[in-house]
Amino acid sequence: MSKELLKQWEKSIATNHFPNHIGVVIDDIDLTGARAHIDLRPETMNAIGIAHGGVTYTLADTCAAYASRGDGREYVTQQSNFYYIKAGKGNRINAKATVINRTRSLCIVDVDVFDETNSLICTGTFNYFCITKKDS
Repeated sequence: MSKELLKQWEKSIATNHFPNHIGVVIDDIDLTGARAHIDLRPETMNAIGIAHGGVTYTLADTCAAYASRGDGREYVTQQSNFYYIKAGKGNRINAKATVINRTRSLCIVDVDVFDETNSLICTGTFNYFCITKKDS
């Protein structure tokens, strides 16, 4: 875990209003990836009592975005492919993002989302575009 990176992105995490509103928590960030979770509550569930697809996607996108920021730069989502494998049930879902490739302007991140029994419920690949220059 990189406490320095969590501290560096503390303001960004605190002002990332939509993920905060639904309860996304960034647990870890380092140069190679990130981890995050959300504790499910009635307002994050869909009408049939499972994690809402938008909540699951937001968890994955937010986790992958902070994984891209492991190099200290800011990125925005450019494109994603996201696959729902099975229902997100239980009290918590967890995301694990892994940086696959990083260039001067792009970062590609794979992310997996698991339920509380550690069963894979979603997976995806996110491409991020860098909007800041690397420090000299």
